[in-house]
Amino acid sequence: MILRSGTIDWPGGAGTITAWGVSPVLVDASLQVTSDAGIGWTAIRRSWAGQDTTELAAAARERREAVVEHNAVARRMRERRVRASGLLTTLSDCISAAAAAGEGDAATWAADIESIHARMLARAAEESDAAERHNEISAALAKISAAMESASAKWRLTARVEVALQAPAGPVALSLRYLVPAALWRPAYRAVLRPVLRSEGPDEDARMVTGCEVELTAQASIWQRTGEDWPAVPITLSTARPSTGATLPPLHTDRLSIRDKTAAERKTIQVRSWDQTINKASLTDDEGLPGVDDGGEARVLSVARPLAVPSTGRPHRVLVDQGTVPVEVRYRCIPERSLLVFREVELRNPLPHPLLAGPVTLITDGGASGIGEIPFVAPGEQFPLSFGSQDNVSVRYVKRAEVEERFALADYRWLSQEVMMVNTGDESLLIELILRTPVSELKQVEVVLDRDRRSSAGMEGPDEQGFVRWRVSLSPGEKVSRRVAFRIEKASNVQLPDFW
Repeated sequence: MILRSGTIDWPGGAGTITAWGVSPVLVDASLQVTSDAGIGWTAIRRSWAGQDTTELAAAARERREAVVEHNAVARRMRERRVRASGLLTTLSDCISAAAAAGEGDAATWAADIESIHARMLARAAEESDAAERHNEISAALAKISAAMESASAKWRLTARVEVALQAPAGPVALSLRYLVPAALWRPAYRAVLRPVLRSEGPDEDARMVTGCEVELTAQASIWQRTGEDWPAVPITLSTARPSTGATLPPLHTDRLSIRDKTAAERKTIQVRSWDQTINKASLTDDEGLPGVDDGGEARVLSVARPLAVPSTGRPHRVLVDQGTVPVEVRYRCIPERSLLVFREVELRNPLPHPLLAGPVTLITDGGASGIGEIPFVAPGEQFPLSFGSQDNVSVRYVKRAEVEERFALADYRWLSQEVMMVNTGDESLLIELILRTPVSELKQVEVVLDRDRRSSAGMEGPDEQGFVRWRVSLSPGEKVSRRVAFRIEKASNVQLPDFW
């Protein structure tokens, strides 16, 4: 939504005011004109503006004619030179035959050869001059064509709004409001993790690290290609979607049917295993340019200072808000997903407004550590943020299956996961290690953990999602390993695939 407003020193009576430079792609039906004077009519005029190329077209036509003319001259000179060369060849043959017969005059032959040779040199010089002139005119024609193409590219569609007013003499306020496409914004963030230092005694250089904090900066990336340059103007950001309308989405028929089980299906239970992602509610799609996830409610954000946004389609970042919150750094490793130890913080939204879903630039240790994602976060809500990996820790992850033989009983098949970690750095780390065990949804299938012999001590869990955790303290140069083992007990009529 674009708002143009101003005050006009009106001379009095009836007249027309023209607002130049409005966007040529404005939605005509959205134009709203308000004034403290009487408005007679309004109109939107569009026209093409650009450089006049009439003289360039005439020069190009003249150069094309000259190119054709000099090309013909060069072709005629080439034909004459070829004929003279043929005549010289014929004369040489005749001289050879006459000399063999003892006839002819050598002086006459020399004069004829010199005349034909001079004629050939003259035709060759004329051909070279015509070719050189042809090349010069072709180069000039190429420059003129490039100038015409550049001038044609500068042609653009312009628009203006004309308003008929009726008012007495004096200042008249006038405002135009209209919708435009191709003007977008998206939220972006910048998170800086840094230590909190406290001075020790009178010496300012003696400081002690007392904790960490995150400085969170909310920004907005704004770009537009409306054909209307925006100078330094105040900007208000909104997540409202005026072009969406109030049309209900179409409902598709979802047909369900039932059938009786077969005899084989009644005797056996087919079990499948799968990995399930826990989805979160969101209004955006994963593919393509994402929309603004505002939690289902239109949000309005104010930009602190005016911003100039030309109609180039290039993004411009502007500060929206900023806040600092104390955090506690933790290290977490999930070997099933990545063989890295990540540095993570849990922080509370320090801003008075929600954080809309968007990318966040992560900065720590004096440099950028990557780009992450922030989901929709309400004011005061906690959310995690990862600041990259701790490269001083090496991780190895192994999955095994082993059989325990039991006398006169069915053998047990134990499935295990083992993680080995080595700290190659020079500081101790407390790492949260997370592994996952299967979760059964059937009472005929049970997952049994061996906590005493095959699993490492200090294990927490599993929780309702099957995750087990250890808090591992790694000293410099220390190597530790953690293991979890489980087996699956099932009824005799259950068929379980080998998923390990």
